[in-house]
Amino acid sequence: MHALLSLRSHRVIARTDEQGNYALTTYAEGDGAPAGDYIITITWPVPKKTPFEPEGGDQLAGKLAKPERSPHKFTVSKQSDQEVPVITLP
Repeated sequence: MHALLSLRSHRVIARTDEQGNYALTTYAEGDGAPAGDYIITITWPVPKKTPFEPEGGDQLAGKLAKPERSPHKFTVSKQSDQEVPVITLP
């Protein structure tokens, strides 16, 4: 699954593993996200059948892929132990 947090001046990405764990990346792998208000967009690619196959379409049919359609918002603060709310997919 891919998540993208969008702030006017920053694009932050994350990919989840099978357990739902992730690390935010802005400039370098796992460096986090600058403080600010974000809209979270999510795509869930169809799994590849082989390592050579490209990623498939979005299993969420684009419902959360655009900022104007996503109900998920999050404020990143400067504190180091910030809790991120759980996002339950449709």
